[in-house]
Amino acid sequence: SSHFAQVGGNSQAPPWPLHLICVLRVGCWAMGCSCAKSDAVQAAEPLAGGKGREKPPSSDIIAKKVAQAKNTRVLALGQCGLRSLPTGSTGAGTETLRTVDLANNTLSKLPDDIASWASCQKLLCSQNVLTSLPAAIGQLAALQRLEISGN
Repeated sequence: SSHFAQVGGNSQAPPWPLHLICVLRVGCWAMGCSCAKSDAVQAAEPLAGGKGREKPPSSDIIAKKVAQAKNTRVLALGQCGLRSLPTGSTGAGTETLRTVDLANNTLSKLPDDIASWASCQKLLCSQNVLTSLPAAIGQLAALQRLEISGN
């Protein structure tokens, strides 16, 4: 029997390729996936109970990170206190992003326009409050690593 990643209690077949699914809290659930053996995917450590946390960056700094990502191909928005994706982080100009780091925020959902991240190989969404993933994630054909632990 095959197993599928469970996000928000949903055990239906996901709309993305099975070789990408790793539910890191309980090990690998994707049939034939070797990530647990190779350490190809690792869970992000939970943030320490409020101590030592830095203040999230300002909206100006976040906007600069989004603009810079179009050159570096890395959208580094981890630990930014985000509840939603900032303007410009999806859509025109984001097609060449290779890594999108959204870990350690308070994102409850990802928008369907993440489909614009056509070249994304790493999507890091650990330690948020995601209850589901958009169907558009199935359009990320280059995706090799998906981290969703701690949601």
